Amino acid sequence: MSAPTVSAAFKAFREGGWPGVDVRPRGRRTGQGRSISAEVGQRLSERLMSGPDASTPLWELRQTLAWLADSEGINPSERALRRWLGERLGMDTEPRPDRRPRRRPGRRWLERLRERGGQCFEVRVDRLPADEGASGHRLVVTGPRSKRWFVCSQASFDAQRLIEIFDWLKRQFPAPLGIWVEGLALAKSKAVTDWREANRDTVDLVQPRRQSRRLDGRLDGRDKAKDQ
Repeated sequence: MSAPTVSAAFKAFREGGWPGVDVRPRGRRTGQGRSISAEVGQRLSERLMSGPDASTPLWELRQTLAWLADSEGINPSERALRRWLGERLGMDTEPRPDRRPRRRPGRRWLERLRERGGQCFEVRVDRLPADEGASGHRLVVTGPRSKRWFVCSQASFDAQRLIEIFDWLKRQFPAPLGIWVEGLALAKSKAVTDWREANRDTVDLVQPRRQSRRLDGRLDGRDKAKDQ
């Protein structure tokens, strides 16, 4: 409460007692324009299945909040949006340095990257939680200072979409970059292998050893049965 408000209230009290103090509710009513309803949540889920615009293939929190304000006329807090993403899509967007993927980039690899003045990005791909009523897959990028970007897809992420994300990271951040990928077997995609070779001087694209799990058995548009 500001000093002028306190002074005005005290003056009104001295002149007319408690009945003279004009007490009004402060701020918006609880939940008004701040919560994400089931209807808005459904439309938001559908919108998150694609990139926010042509300039970027990934969402971040401020872009999502801007979309909610422009398209739905609500202004939830960043904390409320983080909670919704966690409950609805099982997505951890909290910027906590202690939250790490189950497999961390190799220590020696990180040391070599940092000696060159590089930055590390961790890309994780997995399925959306079916028990929350969602279907499809999610991709989360964790960058410096634990900043996160994300995008969801009803289909598995194919090679072309991954390459678009890798190229976007190259445009946004100075080389060299280290990109650590979990959830897809990159070596089974010729397109990704070719991209890796073409960008070897500026990007070190790696993933955990024995990483062979692939979403829907595809990465490069090939039939699952042919890969087995």
